[in-house]
This record gives sequence, C-alpha cells and structure tokens, in this order.
Amino acid sequence: MNTAREVYIHREAWLQTFKDWQVVDCAIRDRNIVYVVLRKAIPPDEVTRFWDHEIPTRFVAIYLNERAPEARLGHQGLTGFAHPVCSVAQSPVPQGIVLSCNGDALAMGSGLKDLEKVPSPGERVALHKARRIDGRTYAVGMLRDVYRRVDVGKWERLATGLPVLSREEISADETLDLGFRDIDGFSEREIYAVGGRGDVWRFDGRKWTACELSTNWPVSTVCCAGDGVVYIGGEGGHVFSGRGDRWRRVVEQDYTVPYNDIVWYDGKLWLSSDFALDQLVDGMIAAAADRGRR
Repeated sequence: MNTAREVYIHREAWLQTFKDWQVVDCAIRDRNIVYVVLRKAIPPDEVTRFWDHEIPTRFVAIYLNERAPEARLGHQGLTGFAHPVCSVAQSPVPQGIVLSCNGDALAMGSGLKDLEKVPSPGERVALHKARRIDGRTYAVGMLRDVYRRVDVGKWERLATGLPVLSREEISADETLDLGFRDIDGFSEREIYAVGGRGDVWRFDGRKWTACELSTNWPVSTVCCAGDGVVYIGGEGGHVFSGRGDRWRRVVEQDYTVPYNDIVWYDGKLWLSSDFALDQLVDGMIAAAADRGRR
C-alpha cells in the first residue's frame, strides 16, 4: 500500500508566507480554493503600541488544484485594515473578499483584484463578520448595519424594517446591545442576523422582522444548519436553536468566553471559541478532540 502523502505546499513556501503570522479568519470558495487572513504576530508587550489598523495584514489564496506546488500559494499584503474578516462570493464572479471593520474591502479572484468600499449612512461603519449566502457576500456590523455585495465594487445597505436609531441611542453605551455580530441564511429569502443582548432579526428578501429569543444574554454567532435548524451561540457558551418565531435554549454552560463561530460540516454542528473546538451531539456539548478519540 502506498502511504506517501501529496505535498500541497512546499515547506519553504509555507514558511515564507506563514512564519511569524497568525491566522485570524478563513473562507472556502470551492473544493479547490481557500482564502486565509493573516496578521503579523507581535509580542503582547509590544502590540499595545499599535493601533489595530497599523498591524500588517496578508490575504492568502491557497490553490489546491494547481499541478505545480510552487503555484499553489499566493498572498496580497494589506495596510490600514483593522480587525479584518473574510468571505467569498460566487456572484457576480467567484472571488475572495477581505474587509476591514471600517468598510474597506479587497476582492480578488477570476482575474480581478480591486479595492472596494462598503458605504456607510453615517460617520462610521464597524463591520464584525462577512458570510456568503446564496452566492453573494453579506456583511454585518454595529448599529444593526447589514450590507450585501450586489456587483463588483457595489454594495447596498439592507435596512428596511430595522428601526432608525436616534442620536441619543447612538451616543449611549447601550447602543452596543443593538449591534449585529454575525449573519447567515438558508437563502436570500431567509437570513438571520444576531448580536447584542438577544438582538435577533430575520430577513425575507424584502424587510427585516424581529425574532423573540426571550433572553437578554449576549449572542455572537449564528448558523443556518444543514438539519434545517438555526443555531445561535452566546456568551458563556450558551446555545439557542429554532427558526422563524420559535426558539429555545438547548445548552447552558459556564464558559468565560463566547463562541466566535458555529458551522455545519459533515452532518455535525461545530462550535469554536478562542480556546476550544466543540460539537453539539444529542443536545450536549462535547470537545471535538474527545469525540475523535472515541
């Protein structure tokens, strides 16, 4: 039996691109192309001297279908990108997209590479997460901001049904309770955005409607899973499930950090935080490493 494994990326190329850099986000365009966001690894006693946008950023493309190993890895350096996140798009053309929290974006792929700008109705935009839904890229941020990329270089704000916040609300600290931190959807006609203290909304392709989660627990991530259920992760490791107008708490834990991402993969629900990778199995949370040893 041949036990040799194919080397997708040579060690030298890997070290040149990834050594002394940290992975902060990734997105899969298709079975052959993966995008990764890297940030320069800076010692804790030095990083406090930098504004976040001053930390060097790289947007890396990994091409698994290239025959020549030296052609399987490429990257673009970025400056001025704060708290970057990435996503992918299939429409209007297949591309990878990295966004800065201030609305700056770089889209590359399909022979194109362009800087774009997500428009803001006010003085600032603060994006938290981007995700592909029905082939298009959606991004969400503070003050219940939701944007959809409708064409190369063109973004639109989806605000119909979302209450207009007053100047007092925008100035108040409580405004943070109204910001979206994640978005996902089964289709462009059923999208969920979550954030704040149980601030959950559903988009039907035309307007947003509030969902009654019946909690003021901070929520941070959402997944429209392959089993037809919407899962919402919150601070302290809490997990809610439901769809439409019916919701319930399925997991109540005592974590000190929130889940950053929830995804459906290989028929399972995976939950990740800064310190753990878990699975939801039969209504119980189990460490993914523990499941793998069974």
